[in-house]
Amino acid sequence: MREIVFLILAAGILATLIWLSYKSPKARFPTMAVVFFFGLLAFYLFQYGNLSSFSIKGLSAEASFIAEKRQEVQQDAAAIGTIKTQVEGLLADSRASHEEIEKTKTEVLAIKKELVETTALASPPTLQLAGREIKASDSGYKITLQFTPSKNEPLGSIVFVATIDDNSQTRILDFWPSPLGAPSLTGDNSKAIEKDGRRGRLEFSQLSVGRPTFDLTVSGKARIKLEGNFLKDPVVLGPEWDVGGAAAP
Repeated sequence: MREIVFLILAAGILATLIWLSYKSPKARFPTMAVVFFFGLLAFYLFQYGNLSSFSIKGLSAEASFIAEKRQEVQQDAAAIGTIKTQVEGLLADSRASHEEIEKTKTEVLAIKKELVETTALASPPTLQLAGREIKASDSGYKITLQFTPSKNEPLGSIVFVATIDDNSQTRILDFWPSPLGAPSLTGDNSKAIEKDGRRGRLEFSQLSVGRPTFDLTVSGKARIKLEGNFLKDPVVLGPEWDVGGAAAP
């Protein structure tokens, strides 16, 4: 407040001196001397006195504003840096979780595969029909059936049971291992055909690993159901046959 009063008084005095100098030419020199004195006094006050703060107020305000904005920018930069670090941490955790999931998935698949293989090894071998050949003969038809084992290992005793599964007059005439398959070992009780010829049983073993093959001779066409100790499901031959169909090699 004092600085403002001082400026008003200085302006008033300066205006008065200029007016006196204009009115009286003789007063011009004293007026210029007084103006010079006041100029020195003002310079001293602005440079070293209480009014020196006037010369830097504008600059100080601008500098304070710049400093304040700079501090805000630094704070924002620090906050952005913190957020960036948090995001990088989350991304690292996400990548680690993804890698852990993939690792676990791979381990589970490996365990599943091992279980499947173990189950397959532990399960008993089975036979799958590989092909058939039907030939007409003087007594009827000779049906040759060949099977593929699920495992490449000796099967031991192999049993097949053939049943005429309809009301036809067809009878089973013969039931014996075929030379088209692996060499077989048979005995006196290997073949058993019921008196009415509606049902026959064949039991044999193979001397080497291979495809079990047998010949079933019947008197005519009929629906025949075949069962066995290595068959998962019965094999059924319909009453209509394609004579001459070749068995698998």
